Amino acid sequence: MSNQPKRLPPKWPLAFLRWFLKPEFIEEIEGDMEEIFQDLLIDHSARSARLLYSWEVLRLLRPNLIRHIQFNHRLNFTDMARHNLLIILRNFLRYKSTFIINLIGLTTGLTCAFMALLWVQDELEIDRFHTQDDQLYQVLQTIHFDKGKETITSVPAPLSDALVAEHPEVKSAVEVIPPGWMYESSIIRNGKESVRIEEQYVGEDFFEVFSFPLIAGDKEQVLKTKNEVLISASIAQKLFGTTKNLLGKDILWEHEDHPGSYVISGVFADPPKNSTLQFEVLFHFDLFLESFDFLKEWGNSEPNVFVVLEKGVDITDYQQKIGPLISQKVEDYPHTLMV
Repeated sequence: MSNQPKRLPPKWPLAFLRWFLKPEFIEEIEGDMEEIFQDLLIDHSARSARLLYSWEVLRLLRPNLIRHIQFNHRLNFTDMARHNLLIILRNFLRYKSTFIINLIGLTTGLTCAFMALLWVQDELEIDRFHTQDDQLYQVLQTIHFDKGKETITSVPAPLSDALVAEHPEVKSAVEVIPPGWMYESSIIRNGKESVRIEEQYVGEDFFEVFSFPLIAGDKEQVLKTKNEVLISASIAQKLFGTTKNLLGKDILWEHEDHPGSYVISGVFADPPKNSTLQFEVLFHFDLFLESFDFLKEWGNSEPNVFVVLEKGVDITDYQQKIGPLISQKVEDYPHTLMV
């Protein structure tokens, strides 16, 4: 008979077993587990037997064996807050200079982080209100020089019509001459009231490409003729004191190139602040071309052009297609397009 002392199960698994078992099961299951441990020692090393014993203990974590455990430690958040405020006050009284420096640094850091967050959020919202924003692109022109290149927003005036006619990838396109291009403001009048404006010229598909809401008028019908004008809600209030019942009314435009009477065919809501395009009055793009007839040629550039591509168009493939379009229209013209 061996005089080797009997090995006992490892303490931590045994203590855990006694902690979670219901009291009525402890004596019986502890005895069974000790027998299991002794059997494990016969076929395994002591280390392996301890690991396997721990695993057998974990396997006993069953709902019918686990006792109801109550935690008597209750957190009093009021006391915790009072305690932390007391510590802050003591530190302030003891280290006033250091406390104030740290407070200023913390406040400055949080303010900067908050302002940066607001700026990023605002940038991410730019032009996102357009319903076709994921398919909306601006066409840019790159001019190639001997010593470099320059990319500009101005493109040839015939471009938008050519894109719609020749590229099935293009759903719609529109020309835009933004406010301020003429460098001088003009005046529109309604009887005694007058407003100084910076006009914007747009193609007739403007409201098909962009999602600026019309308060009055039909986006399918506006900008069909050159004698139409669309005004913003704020301009309507200044001229008429209302935005209602204005369709068909005349306004007088005092302009160097296009003076005369124009019919209101629509009233649009003021563009939101997160819109790249900001404008008050819209005139037909053809009026602009009347003053600058040479812009009808492919070799000249002035308007901005925006396109809406069909869903599913691979933008990388389309970049390669649109790139040489100008050089296909004008010989020896080192200009390329991109969206």
